[in-house]
Amino acid sequence: IWQFETIDYPELYSLSLFRNDYLNDYYDEWACDYAHLNSFQITSDNKYIYLSYRNIGVIVIEKETKKIVSKLCYKSNERIKLFGQHDIRLLNDHKFSVFNNNKFFKKENIKDKKSQIAIISLDDQFNLLNAEYIDLPEKAACSLGGAILIDEKTNTWDITYSPYSTLAQIQEYNVNSKQTNLKITIPSILDWSYCYRIERAEKNYEE
Repeated sequence: IWQFETIDYPELYSLSLFRNDYLNDYYDEWACDYAHLNSFQITSDNKYIYLSYRNIGVIVIEKETKKIVSKLCYKSNERIKLFGQHDIRLLNDHKFSVFNNNKFFKKENIKDKKSQIAIISLDDQFNLLNAEYIDLPEKAACSLGGAILIDEKTNTWDITYSPYSTLAQIQEYNVNSKQTNLKITIPSILDWSYCYRIERAEKNYEE
């Protein structure tokens, strides 16, 4: 069992892009708390944990000491343009992707802003090396959504989109060719439009 108390780290509170006021939030948001954790990943050596906080960004913690070793947040580095991001995925121990919602507030006027895949690389000390933001076909939205790399050679991703961004919940998208290989729309019943993480199941049917 591993436990991390956010109240012990006041810098997380100050890094939040919200005011953390549940009763009087100016933006009329339901998820305005700084501790809104939506996904995490553990490195292959089991030494570090990447925590994705919707209203802060990504924090890297040394698992044993619980020391914060990296703050990948817009408030601390404007090259980290993560807004309402979800679904962190480690590509290796120093490189990860997240589904960047690219919209933070429900009432934000996004115009031509798109949902994104953000790919962020770090050095051995977890300092920022590079941040890449890939626009996806559907518009930005303030919640949910996910993306997983399924073919590195062709840069093909499986994507789920968040509510309010599109009527197509599931997409296979080739970034290199900007081609949609698959697009699935599920009728908006039983909250099917609220899609989050996506996984690809494979089976050898010859067995």
